[in-house]
Amino acid sequence: MLPRAILAPGPVSTTLDVAPVHNVLAGISGLSVTDKNPGISPWLHEAAVALGQERLRRNSMFVYGLGLDALANAVPFASDAEFPAYLAALSAADAPALRDRLLADALAMPRLALLRDIDDVAMPTAATALRDPAAWIAASVARAGEARVNADERAALAELHTLLVDPAALQAALVEHFGHLWRAQLAAEWARVAPLIASAVDALRTVDTHGKTAFEAIRVVTGRDLGGLFRPDRIARFRRLRLIPSLHTGPYTVWSTVGDELLLVFGARVPAARRAAMPDLERAELLHRVRAVSDE
Repeated sequence: MLPRAILAPGPVSTTLDVAPVHNVLAGISGLSVTDKNPGISPWLHEAAVALGQERLRRNSMFVYGLGLDALANAVPFASDAEFPAYLAALSAADAPALRDRLLADALAMPRLALLRDIDDVAMPTAATALRDPAAWIAASVARAGEARVNADERAALAELHTLLVDPAALQAALVEHFGHLWRAQLAAEWARVAPLIASAVDALRTVDTHGKTAFEAIRVVTGRDLGGLFRPDRIARFRRLRLIPSLHTGPYTVWSTVGDELLLVFGARVPAARRAAMPDLERAELLHRVRAVSDE
C-alpha cells in the first residue's frame, strides 16, 4: 500500500480587521487569566480587580466552559458590528436554538483541536451531555487535561450544566453578564482604544500577505512564529485568515474559528516604515515586548 500523501499547506486569503466583537471577546477572555498571564495589559489587570472574584468566576465559566468559538458563533453579526449589537442579538435569539449552537461548539471546541499539546478526546453527544452532567464534566476535563483543571473549574462546569439544561436561564445569564462587563468596564475602554486599533489595521494592511500560507502570513504580520503552537494539518484546512490587532492581549495570541476562517487576535504592532508616524502604537508594541521578556 502506498503511503498516504500529506498536502502542503496552501495559501490563504488574509485580511486585517478591527473586528470589534472579536476584539472585545478576546479582552473578556483575558480578564480571567490575568493571574496566569502577567504580560496582559495593565488595564485588564485593573479591570479584573474592579470586577471582583465572583464576577471573574462567572466570566471563566462562560469563556472557558463554553469557549470562544461558541461565543463567537452564538449569533450572526457583521464583521464591523459593535459589541452592543452582539448583545442585542444574544438577547433577541431563540433561547433553545442559542443553547444548541453554544453546546455544539462547546463540545467540538475547534480552537483547542488546533493545539499540538491537546489530545483528541471522544466527546459525548449533545443529548448525552445534557442528560448526564458527569459525562459533560469528565469529557471537558479530559480534553483540557486533568492537570490543567482545578476544583473550582470543575465546579464551574457543573454550574454551567445547570444553565445548559435551562435555555432561557442560560440566555438571561449570558446577556446579564456580558452586558454588565460592557457597561461597567468595556464600553469606555473600547472608545479609547478603537481609533488606535484602526490605525494599526491601516498600517498592517501595507504588509504583503499575497500567496502566503497561514503560518507565513501570521509571521510577517504579527512577528510571531506559531508553528510550535498549532498543528499544521489542522491549520491547513482554513482557507481564510483574519488577523485582529489588540491593545489588551500583550504578547499573547487569542484565536477562534468561524467555519473555514481562522481568527487570530494579537498584540498590535507597527511596520518599521510607519513607526515614526505612529508613536502611540510604537510605545504599545514596546510594552508588549518588555512583558513578553519578563514572562520568560
